[in-house]
Amino acid sequence: MHSPQQTITESSRWTRAEWWMLTVSCLAVALVVAAMAALYSALPEIAVETGATQAQLTWIVDGYTLVLACLVLPAGAIGDRYGRRAVLVIGLAIFTMASALPLLLSDPAWLIAARAIAGAGAALVMPSTLSILTAGFAAVHRGRAVGVWAGVAGSGAVLGILGAGVLLERWSSGVPQNSAVLA
Repeated sequence: MHSPQQTITESSRWTRAEWWMLTVSCLAVALVVAAMAALYSALPEIAVETGATQAQLTWIVDGYTLVLACLVLPAGAIGDRYGRRAVLVIGLAIFTMASALPLLLSDPAWLIAARAIAGAGAALVMPSTLSILTAGFAAVHRGRAVGVWAGVAGSGAVLGILGAGVLLERWSSGVPQNSAVLA
């Protein structure tokens, strides 16, 4: 027979499936948030390489955030209706392709469009990761999992800025490619 203390200890352990869900969700949300913050470090290089005006630079940064903010609630509803995992995978695919587009583009208008598309992908990713956690974790574990997710999301911004700074410092000779990757 188990004592009450053993039951509490055993029920407070996360399963492998819960760890996997948490890891994937945290990596995905950190990527989305890091992409939002990383661009600030690269703006001077992007301006030089693309000849973007201040207004265009503002839209390169804000196009992502604006589309993400506008679509995050409808994207959450899409995930609830058609499947959270499928929407997460589609969102990551859109985000990845749109983030790679600047490698091929140098016109500021196209960079703005690519960032907006990446924002749409990010809008699919962000609510999907959270809803996967809330649906996949037992009630006793849910609060802790969401707390970890929120902490990683906040840390993603810091990691994005630091990562962009390191990339720009280390490989300044490949500025067009590095700036494109950051965009």
